[in-house]
Amino acid sequence: MKHSSKTLQVVAAKLKADCQPYLKATEFYAYPLYRGLRNTNRYNLAVAKCPVNRPPRDTNLAIHEIADTYFYKNFGAHYRSGAFFVTGSQEEASMYGDELGGETFLFFPMGAFKFCWSPRYADFYADLENEIYGEEENEFIWSDSNLGETVVQYIERGHYRTNDIKNATRSGHEIMLTCASAYLLKTSFQYQFEEIQYNIKRK
Repeated sequence: MKHSSKTLQVVAAKLKADCQPYLKATEFYAYPLYRGLRNTNRYNLAVAKCPVNRPPRDTNLAIHEIADTYFYKNFGAHYRSGAFFVTGSQEEASMYGDELGGETFLFFPMGAFKFCWSPRYADFYADLENEIYGEEENEFIWSDSNLGETVVQYIERGHYRTNDIKNATRSGHEIMLTCASAYLLKTSFQYQFEEIQYNIKRK
């Protein structure tokens, strides 16, 4: 789908007005982020509020709470219960969007933002299952008397960090990102994004 020049200008104006910290950090979106959702949206550009106290969808609740507490104590944010999960890989994002009857979007944090990612783990819980519990997940979770220590050691082996958004995006790994709100832009715009970038950079 090709969008009109006027539509591209409107999108560029909104991103330029509301997403300056992120645009500067990524050299005007040279490193795109994607977010897959299980629902669709009829708007070209939608606003999403950052989750607050979000319950886990797939992660075991005990592991979710241990990890969330660890990230808050060590990085100052509830990265499991109060963050967007995004990635620089459109293919990975589509697993949570297109393939589930939903949609994948280009993602733009509005205003100040913080993020956390691992250069080792592509997905926090999927890699934990593979590394620690394998196929016997539930049996091990409830028999592990040192679950807290096990999860913390797993996180620390991931060398999580809160900088280098460019390599975080390039990695295609899960990025946990907090901000007040974010724009979700339909991926059909990425084929004309050079024009959007041009309009953003214009004075």
